[in-house]
Amino acid sequence: MERDLLLALEAAGFTLLLVGATSDQSDAQALCSLGLCHLINAVGVWSLAELTQIMSQVCCFLGLDTGTTHLAAAIGVPTLALFGRLDPAAIGPRGEGVMILQADNACWLSQQQRCTRLRCGHRVCLQAIKVSDIVAACRTMMEQP
Repeated sequence: MERDLLLALEAAGFTLLLVGATSDQSDAQALCSLGLCHLINAVGVWSLAELTQIMSQVCCFLGLDTGTTHLAAAIGVPTLALFGRLDPAAIGPRGEGVMILQADNACWLSQQQRCTRLRCGHRVCLQAIKVSDIVAACRTMMEQP
């Protein structure tokens, strides 16, 4: 999904900035090998303070249910959060300009139940989110004042 998403976002005219922890660098390198013209790899580069300053200048932040996504929402950046198995109503980012996308699929369970696919490696719940829906949501967020 990551590859298809990056290709679709670049085709839609977005400049992409990859951020993440040092432990994410090998995944980021694999994505950078796609040869996208508008992709900047900053994974493992900035401190939290530097990342906060940089993120405050972006037009839109797209992320999973991570601390970085919550940080983007907290500092007022228009944020599109992709959720898998967890309930965004309970633990999702809050704030004006936050949009949540979550697929409706059989893998998703409420918090009262244990997800038997926790760390399943297949990420069925995230893979079920359509790339076209993500791109459309990013476009919608960019159109908002």
